[in-house]
Amino acid sequence: MLDGTLIQLEANNGANTLHGGHHGFDRHLWRIDQLAEEPEPTLVLYYASADGEGGFPGRLEARVIYRISGPSNLSVTFEATSHLPTLVNLTNHSFFNLDGARSGTDILGHSLQIVAEHYLAVDDGAVPLPGPPRSVEGTPFDFRAPHIIGARIRQDDEQFAARPWLRS
Repeated sequence: MLDGTLIQLEANNGANTLHGGHHGFDRHLWRIDQLAEEPEPTLVLYYASADGEGGFPGRLEARVIYRISGPSNLSVTFEATSHLPTLVNLTNHSFFNLDGARSGTDILGHSLQIVAEHYLAVDDGAVPLPGPPRSVEGTPFDFRAPHIIGARIRQDDEQFAARPWLRS
């Protein structure tokens, strides 16, 4: 229900809508809205979702802004506006091989540090579980200090149990 109106979204993950449905934003070609080198290298991508796309009400205009603001700083900013009340939760799933595409290595050998004390637990359908975020303390998700990713992903944890593809 949204403002007293029943909204039926396109289910593509069991009974749930994941990533915007069968033809979510990741399946569309975004337009380059801006490309600049000065004062900082910046790329702005734009996509307009039609009213009703995936079951979502309102024409939604979305922008994602990639900006390099230092020798090792990449920021990603999301903006979205709609002419009707709607639901939107934009995110980024970019993956980078820091050793380079030709290195023959994968992400499992990389050292990672994430400054976060909590994580959001999900059920078998990747839907967030009710309740507050969980502490990373004592879990494979504790990357407050740098750790090799592959060493953590193979640990025994309920969040990995239903997702054997994470362990490969």
